[in-house]
Amino acid sequence: MPSGGKRVRSGPAKDPNSEKSRRLGYTLQSLPNTECRMKPPEWPLEPADDERVRKLEAEKWKWLWKLPQARAWHLPQFKWMIHELALYARLSTACEIAPAPTALTVPLRISDRVGMSAAGLQALGWKIEAEAERKPVDSEFTRRRAKELNQESAAERSPMDETKHVYQRRMSGNG
Repeated sequence: MPSGGKRVRSGPAKDPNSEKSRRLGYTLQSLPNTECRMKPPEWPLEPADDERVRKLEAEKWKWLWKLPQARAWHLPQFKWMIHELALYARLSTACEIAPAPTALTVPLRISDRVGMSAAGLQALGWKIEAEAERKPVDSEFTRRRAKELNQESAAERSPMDETKHVYQRRMSGNG
């Protein structure tokens, strides 16, 4: 029986922030953390027999194509995932209707392959951007207050401070 050898996802996951990743040029493609507004592709599978199941699959299909990953799924190199996504929608819908613990493993594996899990995102070289921090309110008051604070800090500094090196200011007791 053979042993050893390379296995899928064996060993530690690549760290995009490490020095080795920088040298190798390994980076993750950022996907905006917003709803994708592109039109979903046509349903690639045969329609289900049951009307209720068809409706649930359609809802799941629309939901999938609103995820941030949908921007990548629309790219030509990832068109192969469309069928996988339809299988995911069908199988996860089936699991919701008639839960079976063993049946849940297939949608979980598909979710890894198409980038719907953290491990799947990293395996595909994607990352979803962190939500943008709230920008401060831009108003006349905030602009005026910022100007006042800048003037106050400029008044506290002497003209001599700007010409001296930091070390010289510290040695003279002014920095």
